[in-house]
Amino acid sequence: MARIYNFRIGHTTHQPVLFAVAAVCEGPIAECGCGYGSTLFLHGVAEERNVKVVSFETHADWLSRFDHLASANHEFRLIASWQEELERPEWSERWGLVFIDQGHWPDRVLTAKRVRSTADYVVLHDSSASPDYGLGRTIAPVEGPHARGAREYDEFSSWREFFPPEPWPNVHGPPTLLASNRFDVHRIDVDYERHLPLWWRGGRHARSLVPQRMRMRTANRLGWAIRPGVSPQKPT
Repeated sequence: MARIYNFRIGHTTHQPVLFAVAAVCEGPIAECGCGYGSTLFLHGVAEERNVKVVSFETHADWLSRFDHLASANHEFRLIASWQEELERPEWSERWGLVFIDQGHWPDRVLTAKRVRSTADYVVLHDSSASPDYGLGRTIAPVEGPHARGAREYDEFSSWREFFPPEPWPNVHGPPTLLASNRFDVHRIDVDYERHLPLWWRGGRHARSLVPQRMRMRTANRLGWAIRPGVSPQKPT
């Protein structure tokens, strides 16, 4: 199973949240948008926990990177559009977890609103941007690690936002939303720290003496660097 929270890949800051929920949720898991930070791990969950996982993707090239993993427990579906897909009766059935990480923000918000009453848990990546597209509301914007702002997600009865440890890959974090209208999400144990390398944790005090801008620049070159050949984003 992949390392939880690969600090070398800046766009996988959602991993500790996704992994914590996937380890305890009951019922099928929907992955909305395939990616290196989620699909391989969820495949492992499908096989090890004998849980049904369905990975949905609108881009054939992205689906082709992972669909060789298809098994009795892990299904891959190429869909024409999220608007059409979410009209299917299947989305009115209960899901244990819906992970939302499509390339287009309107699709993410559309999905979150569709499953908020049918999914036990919803995990939404890059959540601080969601109010700009109609999910939640911004009380104060994210301006950096020491000015994380505030948001409200009235669509859910229980929710938490998780930011990655410093140094962030970008000025927004980015954070990940864990939300539910069925359960208290505060009971989910999400721990970023325990999965970080010892040198990262041990150097925290020293890093605090370095200006934030310089820490981010250095981290983007050394710590958060994208692996060669791995595209961090889908086409938009």
